[in-house]
Amino acid sequence: MKFKTRLRSSFAVKSSPFLLGLVLFYYLGDAGPPPQNYGHAPTVVSFPLFYLCAFAYAAASALAAWESGSIRKFGVWHWAPQRSRYRIAAESLMPVVLVSWSMLVLPVSLALVETSTLPTLASLGPLFEAMVLCVAHAVIGFAVGLYLPRSVSAPVLAVTTWIVIAFTISLDPPWLRQISGLCFEYLMFGEALTFSALWPPILLAGGVALAVAVLWMKNRFVAIPVALAILLTGVVVSYNEVKDRGYFPPMATGVTELSCAQSTGGTEVCMPKVTASALPRVARTSQSVLADLRSAGVQRSPRLITDSLADGRYLRPSTDRVWRIPLTRAAAQNGERFQIVIAAVGFTCARPDPVLRRAVLEWVAGVTHTEREWQQAKARVEQERSSSDAAATSMVQGVHRKTKAQQAKWFEESVHASCRRGG
Repeated sequence: MKFKTRLRSSFAVKSSPFLLGLVLFYYLGDAGPPPQNYGHAPTVVSFPLFYLCAFAYAAASALAAWESGSIRKFGVWHWAPQRSRYRIAAESLMPVVLVSWSMLVLPVSLALVETSTLPTLASLGPLFEAMVLCVAHAVIGFAVGLYLPRSVSAPVLAVTTWIVIAFTISLDPPWLRQISGLCFEYLMFGEALTFSALWPPILLAGGVALAVAVLWMKNRFVAIPVALAILLTGVVVSYNEVKDRGYFPPMATGVTELSCAQSTGGTEVCMPKVTASALPRVARTSQSVLADLRSAGVQRSPRLITDSLADGRYLRPSTDRVWRIPLTRAAAQNGERFQIVIAAVGFTCARPDPVLRRAVLEWVAGVTHTEREWQQAKARVEQERSSSDAAATSMVQGVHRKTKAQQAKWFEESVHASCRRGG
């Protein structure tokens, strides 16, 4: 049968308007690109896939079961050895695979166009994974349809596949969602899935599909042990890879192009290229803050001030030479100066002593002309003046009576002492 004729006669193609209509319905509802995606291609691609990949797998398995049920009904499967069973399966599954792929490519393409984002190789990894899994689920569904009536196998596979894949996000242990093939919901800016996050679901589902396909061989004495070996290998290897994982798959961070500007003193300031419209202003601000600190006797000479936005959800700590600051978010609120000041203080612990911390920040806010930002920051976390605040203010008043060199020495000692007393 010619390819065009097979497409016209395929139930998968006939059902494609309904399926693609549902895809559009989901996309226009919750599956569109998330707000504040910053044009980050992995984020734009991953979000619609999370909502629709399980739907595509379910459609692939159900449509394949329907096609194989038709083959069984008309006796085509038993034409071998006149025709290869693998050729029969491939010709029957081609329309199914194309329709299921369309269910994935359509929302991803719409999201990329809507956000004016160019796809990257890193962003397309989850899409390629989902497309391979559609093929695997189609093969599995085709095998089921050979033995069960299509009126039973197609709806059962549609519901079962969707439930098994989609509901793994609510199940423990958490590695179940990473081996099921459910696309990861939300990649933050700067993140991209690594290859180790993509291959375990492919190995599991692909191993089952390949084992099923091997059983179509005529020689059962060879087919059965080979199929069992493939099945066990896929299950064991994929499980061993994911069994110790938590809720998030392996991800690379910093997957974005940076724009950088050089400020006086050799400090480089970098922001993601897509958010770097404020970079000149941020570079001037960092230069001003460092100059104010030097005037107060405090020496800070970072090699790099970079935007922590590119770190994704796993924020890396700042060091003496590299300051990681939420520059994009701060610049949008004209608050980058105070964020640079906080990085310059350089607390080395998560919970410094509250009195010393407040005293240090109050003093450094004074010398860098960020008193208003400091007062606003305090107001966001407390409604009333606390005893720690009063003690810190009293301490700073005493510090101001010292010489500039003594104040700078007090500042450095208090930064270290706050972590010794706190935690």
